Parts: sequence; C-alpha cells; structure tokens
Amino acid sequence: MKAFVMRCPDCGAQLKADKGLTECTYCGTSIMIDDGKEAPADLAPPGAIPQVADASGPDISPRLILTGSLVLLVVSIIGIANSLREEGAASRVERGRAPTSRPVALSGSSAPKAPTIRWGARKPVVQAIDEDEVLDLVTSFDGADSEVYVAALNGIDGSVLWRTEAVPGLSGGARARILVGKTAVFAAGPTGELTAFSLREGGTLWTIRLAEVVASIHPLEGVEEPTVAVRLKDESHVRVSLARGGLQPGHPDEGEWPEALPSLSGVNENAGTKTVNVFGTRRMGELTIDHALVALDGSFQIGLGRRRKGSETPTLLRLDGVTGDPLDRTEWKEIWKTPIAGVDPLAARLPLGLSGFFHASHEYACAAYMGEGAIGMSPTRFSAFDMTDGRRLWDRELPERAMFTSVTVVGHRVYVVAGRQLMVLDVVSGELLFSVKELALA
Repeated sequence: MKAFVMRCPDCGAQLKADKGLTECTYCGTSIMIDDGKEAPADLAPPGAIPQVADASGPDISPRLILTGSLVLLVVSIIGIANSLREEGAASRVERGRAPTSRPVALSGSSAPKAPTIRWGARKPVVQAIDEDEVLDLVTSFDGADSEVYVAALNGIDGSVLWRTEAVPGLSGGARARILVGKTAVFAAGPTGELTAFSLREGGTLWTIRLAEVVASIHPLEGVEEPTVAVRLKDESHVRVSLARGGLQPGHPDEGEWPEALPSLSGVNENAGTKTVNVFGTRRMGELTIDHALVALDGSFQIGLGRRRKGSETPTLLRLDGVTGDPLDRTEWKEIWKTPIAGVDPLAARLPLGLSGFFHASHEYACAAYMGEGAIGMSPTRFSAFDMTDGRRLWDRELPERAMFTSVTVVGHRVYVVAGRQLMVLDVVSGELLFSVKELALA
C-alpha cells in the first residue's frame, strides 16, 4: 500500500501515512485519510508552511475529501478537549482540590448551629459554690422566646458548672427576680411562681404557686428544718420548707432578705459598702466633692470630685472615716487623692447621676468614666486603684459600642457589665480573665 502525504489539522505538520485512520507522529492527533499525494522523501516538521495535497485525478472524490476533513476536525476537537480536561484535573490535584465538578450541597448535609441563650445583662451574684471557696458566679440567661435560665459559672475561667432548664413562669420580658441563698437559688416569677434550685448542682428542688408576687426571701435561723421566710407584695408572709416546698404561715418580724441578682451579695470583702449621692456639692481645698461612698463600718471614706484650678479632672479622694454628716466638710481629713482618668485626664468626665459607675472594696476601687469622644453619659473607659495609697493599677477601654451598666469590685476581681456582655478582670493586672455573652443549649 502506497503512503500519502497529509497535513495534520492540529499542529500543521505534514504526515506520511497510509490511507485510513492514522495518528500524527508529532502531536498524537487521530486523523482519517481518504486519499492524498504520494509522500516526498522529507516531511515538514510542525510549524512549517504545509503544502496542499494535490486532489486532482480520476481516483479522487471531492465529497470523500470533504467528509474526511469534517471527520478529522471533529476528532481533533475531541482530542484537544480531552487533553485540556486531563491537564486541568492534574493541576487541581496538585493544588489539593479534587478533580471533580463543583460539589452540590445536599439538604441536611451541614450540621445546624446549636441554639444559644444570651446572657441576661443582670449583675451576677458572686458566691462560693463548692468547697474550694472560689468565688463563682450565679447569673441568668434569656432564650429566643424570652424564657429565663439560671446558670452557675466557674469564677476562674467562666466554664459552666450547671444550668437549669427554662424556669417555669419566668419571662425575660416580665419582671423576674433571681435570689441566691447559702444552699439554694430561688427564681420568683411575675405571677407568684417560686422555684428553688440546688446551689451546688442546679437541680430543681420544687416549684410552688403563691397567692402574690414574691418581694423578698431570707433564710430562717434557729429552726429544725431548713426554711426560708418569704415576704409577698401584699406584705403578707409565709414560710417555705427548703427541702419539700411546704408552706406555713409566716410572721412580719422575721425580717427580709433583699439581695437579688441586680446587686452583688454573700461576699465578706463587699460587706457594708454602698454608694451615696451627695446632693449640693461641697468644696474641700482645690476639690469639689460630688459623690461619696460609704465603706467599712458606715463611715464615709471615699470621695469623688473634680479639681477646680483650671480643670475639672475627675479625682478620687480617700478620707479619714467621717461618721457625721457627709456634707459637713469640717470632718473631712484627706489621706490621698489621685486623678481617675489615666489616658487623657483633661478630656475625662464622671457620669454623675449614673449609679454603678464606681465601686470599692477594702483593698481596691474601680471607676468608669467618659473619655475623649464619649457621647452622652455612657462611660468609655475604666481604671482600678489601690485603696492603700491611691496608686492607679491600670486603665483600659470598654468594648466598642458597648453600653456600660456597672462596675463592681469583689475580692481580686472586677465585674463589668457592658451591654450584653459580662467582663471579669483581674483587679491588679487588668487582665481579662473571661467574658460571658451566650451559652449553647447543648
């Protein structure tokens, strides 16, 4: 069989091949040859100007040549497509992606996000729960449907010690009180519901329905069975068995226990402290006193004021114990004073009239203030001080766009309520130990 010359439709090389289906020796493209010109001795390599095969002669059919050309074109396109697909697949494998088409996400193929409950933006109760005497936190969380949960958090790292189910009768939109005792946590609803939980494990002890809304609860001393006294909104009183939830008549002279979740309680380091607004400012030397804090046996020992000489820099003042009228400055004796603002004292302002912006314990004090660029009466920064000599320990900024609510010092911790976030810091270093925003309902 004689050899024919043909142009490769892919790379342009001239080929010497037999009639029929053949393969380009340069690029490997499959070619169908119906007829052609007898091959010369030397063939042109790829890229050379090809010679047109002489199709004249009595044995050559133009229809066959056209058909063969179309077949060759289709075969060439298929070959090129296969080659490109193989090269693309190889490159995807080299880049670490599977050589397949784009995956289609099937319904239910991705794990749904676990539902969460938000921190209730109420001050936590700081109290030792376990024998380790670590000051833990008892606080509340709000669900998506306004249900209320109670949880205890480890005071060291914020991990969950226990969490209740949704408390019966409580709603985040209605007024609810969470009261913490020595061995139990009580949740009082807006229509008379009262539920008790174990402080140690968080398990439900009982749920009862009272005739009126609970106003306050306190434990009774000197009784055989652990019992709490409950004062209701209508000023009536009942006794409730802590173990069984049984009811007995109460007495008005049994006192009341007002500590609730909006205020810290049950901590020796914090006993006896409260803030008192001093209406009508009084001058003490270069200082104008606006606020005072009652601490340690009921004597006035802390003053908050503004420097007068060309500046209104917020100032913290430690006083010798004042037992008389706090407005009578003749009893005031200054121990030390220091500016509250640590970054830009001249731009700082005290949020006078806002409760919760200042708190002190026996050893430390913490004050929130409005720094440069603050809008309205919402503090943007806060500082901690050593109560011995007034030395500023640190100064830091509140989270961006967080609406400040309160700052409280208990032991060696600072608890800052800022919007829907509870921040717990080391009072000496200012290090953020942990923050609480939400819990997963897993």
